[in-house]
Amino acid sequence: MNNDVMHLKNGDFAILPEAPYSSTDVAEGVYMPHENIEEHIMDFVKGNIESSRGHQHMREVLDDIIVDLSNFRNALATPEQYLKKELL
Repeated sequence: MNNDVMHLKNGDFAILPEAPYSSTDVAEGVYMPHENIEEHIMDFVKGNIESSRGHQHMREVLDDIIVDLSNFRNALATPEQYLKKELL
């Protein structure tokens, strides 16, 4: 996910930082702005669909998307951690 483009509300673009990724929960995850999380979610879904189109059944693609989103979630701070740092 390196060098993905994030579309800013004012119409500008910015480089989206690489998505954190972990197959297990981490003690304290990465704190990302809401907009970055949203962009990464859309990138995971779109990337899986585009890279699998024509040679993989969408049921398999769904499994890949779920794994990617779960691993992304595992690496992020929990809602409770965000609240504790007053970031929500």
